[in-house]
Amino acid sequence: MSDISTIVRSYGGDQFIDEATLAACGRYQPTIAYPANNLIAQLGDSRTAQGGGGLPDAMLIAQPKSRAYGYQTHLQNYLHGRVRVPSTVNFGLSGDTSGPSGSNPGVTSRVANVIASGAATCIVLCSINDRGSEDRTAAFSIANLEYIVATLTAAGIWVILIPELFKGSASFPGLTLTGQQLQNQKDVFAWGMAQTGRVRVRVVDPRTLLLSNPTNWTWVDSATGDGLHEDLSGAKIIGYDVLGPQVADLFAQFPGKTFTTANLYDASTNPLGNLLANPLLTGTGGTANGNAGTWADNVTAITAPSGLTITGTAGATDPLGRTGCQRIQITGTPSSGTNPSFQFGISSATANILQGDKLSGYFEIYVAAATGVLSPANTVMRIVHNTGTPTPYFTQTNEQATNVQGFCDIAPYSWFAMIDEFTVQTGNTVSATSTYSITPQLLNGTACSLDIYIRTPFLGKNQYA
Repeated sequence: MSDISTIVRSYGGDQFIDEATLAACGRYQPTIAYPANNLIAQLGDSRTAQGGGGLPDAMLIAQPKSRAYGYQTHLQNYLHGRVRVPSTVNFGLSGDTSGPSGSNPGVTSRVANVIASGAATCIVLCSINDRGSEDRTAAFSIANLEYIVATLTAAGIWVILIPELFKGSASFPGLTLTGQQLQNQKDVFAWGMAQTGRVRVRVVDPRTLLLSNPTNWTWVDSATGDGLHEDLSGAKIIGYDVLGPQVADLFAQFPGKTFTTANLYDASTNPLGNLLANPLLTGTGGTANGNAGTWADNVTAITAPSGLTITGTAGATDPLGRTGCQRIQITGTPSSGTNPSFQFGISSATANILQGDKLSGYFEIYVAAATGVLSPANTVMRIVHNTGTPTPYFTQTNEQATNVQGFCDIAPYSWFAMIDEFTVQTGNTVSATSTYSITPQLLNGTACSLDIYIRTPFLGKNQYA
């Protein structure tokens, strides 16, 4: 193999050197096109399949592969809709090893699923289950990871590689690896970091924010719910603080979601526009339904549950300085119903929605304060479209309902809340107007304080359908 400096000298300082000649020296990569689409598959074990370690089993069962509890939602949040990370291309399997081991099929067995999914990018995070009771060697993990990366990149798929994360924390010392298993983990991590610069591979290093002890490699306690999985805060660190900034350039060619009056739906000129009336939340002519304050035009506030005071402020500015928000403040102690909810909705004309249409929906939300507003096994806030016959009006084909218990847990937090795809149910009666809504779920009998700012709601036909 020639050294690049030798090639440069032999050609002469100002002469052109073609890509093939430079590639022959092994230290040059020809230009590789960025991902062809913005669909991101996810491949791995439980950290990919569900995240949110420490959540009640009932919640994990009810929300399999739920984006709201893993790093995926936070990545989409950071990139403001430039990417799609739906659960239908989540190929995580709880408990799986990197390759076949005992009863585990191995993450390698699902590489073909990623290729068949049509995603141009795949996040790979796995091999932690090679440690512990399986006690596989570093060579076993590295060989499987090499197969995964090589096969995906050969298929033209970009790989976002998160090297093997940690086990154990101050609260869960029994999971901490020691001896050869710890060395195996460090060796696998080192292999992952060494893939930096590989064609169609972006290596993401989360150690700065997640690693508590550089000697025994344990989690920061606040980032894990059980010493093994990222919890809601850990998922935010991985997706928003680490993944987002380090991969944003890969998706710069895809426009983020923007909101102007030009987004309004027009069947002839803008069929992908916003189906909602008054998406910029102007005016003060909304329906208060007995609640205090002001509500933007076409906004409907549902009557407050007993014991609560609800105040709206139309045209508010959120703590980040973003104007055009509908502020909703909820205080008091709900005393009626089991985990009662308060619904905020905005009207949408559905005359142009047909059965079988696939729709995309999102809001920008700033959760300024949230206490007493969730029961651990239930939803705090849900984006739904629940008018029609039968109810609900949509079934989600790509997503679980976007539940945001976690975002209330880590308030204050600014969230780009996106449900990538709804499908209008077959046999539904499409009404003239309906309500696209956010529903905070409150904990009955517990004093609550919820202060949220909602901005630029969107409901439109999915341009990727």
